[in-house]
Amino acid sequence: MNPDERAFHQRMDHLNHFLNDMRVPPTLRKRIRKYLEFAFSVTKGISVESIVSQPQNTATHEQLVVAFRSLT
Repeated sequence: MNPDERAFHQRMDHLNHFLNDMRVPPTLRKRIRKYLEFAFSVTKGISVESIVSQPQNTATHEQLVVAFRSLT
């Protein structure tokens, strides 16, 4: 497992504990996890904010906007 994957799994573990502690309904938990898994797969662990904030990545930004819209 590479460092980005390890960090992602640690973040998901923390998220799962938080969702349990907050007693978030199972359907919402699933949607949150699905969103984060999708975001990780799109960015390969790179911060979405860093991608969006760089003007040379306009195509990537547009692709992310289209992809995120499909989740809603």
